[in-house]
This record gives sequence, C-alpha cells and structure tokens, in this order.
Amino acid sequence: MTVGDYVSSVCFRWVHQSNLVYNTCWEDPRLDRQALNLGPDDTVAMITSAGCNALDYALLHPKRILCVDVNPRQNALLELKIAGIRELDFGAFFSLFGRGQHPDASAIYHDALRPCLTPGSRRYWDRKIGFFVGAGARPSFYFHGTSGMLAWALNQYVDRVAKIRPAVERLLASQSIDEQQSLYGPLHGQFWKGFLRWAMGRDFTLSLLGVPRPQRRQIERASLCLSKPTSSRSAIP
Repeated sequence: MTVGDYVSSVCFRWVHQSNLVYNTCWEDPRLDRQALNLGPDDTVAMITSAGCNALDYALLHPKRILCVDVNPRQNALLELKIAGIRELDFGAFFSLFGRGQHPDASAIYHDALRPCLTPGSRRYWDRKIGFFVGAGARPSFYFHGTSGMLAWALNQYVDRVAKIRPAVERLLASQSIDEQQSLYGPLHGQFWKGFLRWAMGRDFTLSLLGVPRPQRRQIERASLCLSKPTSSRSAIP
C-alpha cells in the first residue's frame, strides 16, 4: 500500500466511523425494478445507504429485504424512516423527509418515533434529531451528514461565487436530454472553475460523498476509456 492509499483509507474510515454520510440515495430504483424483477419469492441483500431504495423495493413485496452497512448511522436513518411511515400522517412525514425540516421535529421524535427505534438508533437520534428542526445556517436535514454538508457548500458556491443560480434552475427544470445538453454547455465553464476542480479531485472530498479511492480509480479508468478516440483501423465505416 502506498502512502497515498494509506492516508486515503484512514480518511475514508474516519468519515464513515464518525458521521452520517448519505441522507438520500442517488440511484434511480426504477431501473433496479426492471433489472431485478422482484417478486414475493425473492430475498434481497443490499447496502442500506439512506434506506430510500430498500423502501422502494418493499413496494414490490419481496419475501425479505436484508439491509447491511459499514456505517450503523445509515441503519439508524432507515429505522427512523420506517418509524415515520408507521406512525406519522403524510403531512408530518413529508415535512421531515421531503423538505427535511419541521419546527416540531424534536417533539414528534420523542412522542411518536423514538419508541419504535432500537437502542442504538435511539442513542444516535437523541443527539442528532436537531438535523430536522430547520434552524441555523443549514436549515434542512438534506444539508446535514457529510454528503449534505458538501451539498450545502456547493449551493453556497453556486449562489455566492459562480453566481449561476438562474442557469442551474433552468437546467434542473429541463424536459429532455437535448435541452439539458444545450443548457449545460455554456454552464460548464462557469461552474467547473479551478478551485472546485481541484477540490473534487481530492480523496478526502470524495470520502465525504462515500466514494473510496478504489472506486474513484475505477471511475477514472472508465472515463479515460470512453474519452479515447477510436482508431481508424477499428472504426466502423
């Protein structure tokens, strides 16, 4: 193991042993539904992450879903979401997990959610339920955890440094891939400036997003393969 690999692994372990990393899943579970074709006779074993995908798979009524994660805080988040589904009305649940904030989050937690949690999850949310209160500089659960903290920082960069919020909003509201491409072209140079490019190339930054160094290398290798021009000898006429 090189010194760089060792330092990177230490940073990754520290992030995952000390923090909630994922506050939401990034994948589109609709694609998983097509690929897995889950049914009532199936048992699924999966990484917990933020629990969103596990709950989505549950809509297909498999026999059992086994959620495991190197970070127990991710399991605590899934338990909290399950407790919310069982105990809260839609409005309260959507405020907590849709908008990421509710002014009475602490009271809701102690009155309705805490009794449904295992002891380990109770200990975590007893200390961290303030993520959902909606106060302070990061007024949403989705700006907490390490990936949420990075999302908050990128929002500050968009608003205060690059000053491209209207262009980003137009991109997010686009209705087709072609429209996305036409909007992203001019936006690319305004967004990916020197410091941000440098920061996103650091192992520590990617650790905050839950990306270990081996996965980063795999992504870089795949990107290089895709970017290599096709030789004239192998080109299809």
